[in-house]
Amino acid sequence: MNKLMQWTLFLDILGYGQEQKKIDNQEKANDFIQFMSINKELIKVQDQMNKQFFSDKDINLYEYYDFKAVFISDSFVLSAIPKVQTQEFLDNDYYDLSAFTLIELTYQIFIFIENILKEKGLIVRGGISNKFADIDDVNSLAVGEGLIEAYELESKFAKVPRILISKEISNNKKLMLSLKKHSKVYGNILSKDTDRDDFYYLNYLSFMLELLNKSEKQRVKVQNEIEERYGINENIIQDFQELLKDKDSSDFISRLDTFNNSITAEQQSKLNQLLKEKDRNSLFIQYKQIIQDIQSTKYVTIDTLKKLQETIQSELKVNKDKPTTYEKYVWLREYLNKTIQNFQNIEYLDFIQKYKLQ
Repeated sequence: MNKLMQWTLFLDILGYGQEQKKIDNQEKANDFIQFMSINKELIKVQDQMNKQFFSDKDINLYEYYDFKAVFISDSFVLSAIPKVQTQEFLDNDYYDLSAFTLIELTYQIFIFIENILKEKGLIVRGGISNKFADIDDVNSLAVGEGLIEAYELESKFAKVPRILISKEISNNKKLMLSLKKHSKVYGNILSKDTDRDDFYYLNYLSFMLELLNKSEKQRVKVQNEIEERYGINENIIQDFQELLKDKDSSDFISRLDTFNNSITAEQQSKLNQLLKEKDRNSLFIQYKQIIQDIQSTKYVTIDTLKKLQETIQSELKVNKDKPTTYEKYVWLREYLNKTIQNFQNIEYLDFIQKYKLQ
């Protein structure tokens, strides 16, 4: 019998010192403080969304964990703390729930990484521990041996923009097997850096691409069911949804007439039938939710790929004579390319190939 595993993550924003040197007046200071406040709010909003998402699931992570986060200067600390320290679990439940919690934290980390990359062209390096830590968000404090271990992983061992997991975690065979089992559903979130030191690092980019790929597969599946049952294809649905966004425009009526004339009377009837469905399990409701999820995931993922490509190209060019900094972006370039390469034969993600770097 085991108590649930805690997770503590320490992320350092690389290049923050150079950003600080550019702050030479109150206006620039306010801008950067606002930027960090937005990052904090992003994590808070994501946490609230997660609570809602898990509220009606068979396993509600928020019944078992408190998720806490804090920014301390240029560092971000995130911790998943077991709520009931005395509650014990059988081996399978313990490892499965602990592993699933790391997967959920990976998504939150990605949202943070995407925002600082998009807004400031900055990247992160970090460490992940399974030792105890606690966070006081009000006073911007984080304490505990888990924080120290995660910090040392980042400062002593990461070297390049990796988010390393501790050797204690990677040597835990049962936990790694559970993570491998989850990877079949959610994508592989850990990769081993055999070229450097055999540390495992958090493969957040692969995780997001796999999530997008699975969402796209589901969209196509439901769309095919709709087309088979109702004779309405994807273009008709999306064109009509786009039309409805401008229903208050002066030319809406004429555009609606044009749309109606482009489809058959039977298709109009079936489309109206679908739009009236309220059952959350109906095909059309599922389809709309999938589209919404994909659009959100696709936006942040493509935005990240694009910004990574631009940032790496720029930093490699300006840091040719700075070996330590140059090495960081060489590694990041290889990480980006390897991750994309792994998806080269994925039918629904062929578009990502254009974000590879030479």
